[in-house]
Amino acid sequence: MITSEQHRLVEEKAYAFDHNYLYYGLISGEPFLLNDSLFYYFDGRKLSIHLIELDPGLSRDDLHDILYRLKADFQPEAVVIWGPDPMETVQAPRGWERHVLAESGPYRRDMALALDSYDPGKVPNLEDSRSYAVKNGVEMTAQKRQQFTAEHILLLEDMIRRSHPDIFDRVFYTVGAAWLLDSESIVFEAREDGRLMGYVILDLSIATLPMMMIGCYKRKPPVFSDLLYDAVIRYCVGKGHGKLVFGHSYTEGQYRYKRKWGRCVVQPGVWEVMLSGSASRVGPRNYPWLARVLRE
Repeated sequence: MITSEQHRLVEEKAYAFDHNYLYYGLISGEPFLLNDSLFYYFDGRKLSIHLIELDPGLSRDDLHDILYRLKADFQPEAVVIWGPDPMETVQAPRGWERHVLAESGPYRRDMALALDSYDPGKVPNLEDSRSYAVKNGVEMTAQKRQQFTAEHILLLEDMIRRSHPDIFDRVFYTVGAAWLLDSESIVFEAREDGRLMGYVILDLSIATLPMMMIGCYKRKPPVFSDLLYDAVIRYCVGKGHGKLVFGHSYTEGQYRYKRKWGRCVVQPGVWEVMLSGSASRVGPRNYPWLARVLRE
């Protein structure tokens, strides 16, 4: 289990902004920090290892030995390793095969906004979006929520239908409702004529690093993402934060959209490899119970 002292260390050195280990603990089991350089989770079948340092360090130097030790301790069906590109890729243990599940691309990046660079007058289309909100009576709110409503779920369903996320991301979204019950998070909402047109969950569990966890918006008219990003950014500026985590970008469009808000800290993309007995074992059965139910 992560101690309060380790929690503070994570705030200082975690490279992957959107790897909120508390949230991922709902997906992959209890998180543990090893050697102050990597997390690992075990869900009963799959062992997940997350490297947390941006620069090559202890986790890179000792990864081979760590892998063999954890494999012996947990005897998992498969091991998944997440880390920043580029890095030396670990070899599979004897009798296992190595399968690359995700490779970095030019726009697959972890991103955060340096809040001192935010100048609303220089953000493309923001003034038009604000004018639309005034003319059409768009109501913006920010509140602590205990649960999703049917409106929230339908917007999320629309986003998933458009973006075709992989199985892990589907599970990421399904635990969002559970996360609202006990987390330090605020839900920003945009409503027009009483209808929910978009929302963003801002996670504040890591006190020095606010994170935009989930964002869903109506695509037409194309103003609600702007209005919600603007509201979240202004909230974080007002609270004195230095950075706001935008999360991971997967496409050129997402990458360029997030960059328009100011100076972004852009970190290497995530590399993901699975080590297991055979390629036939790379699939839903290697993921937690909830993922297998969703897929099957």
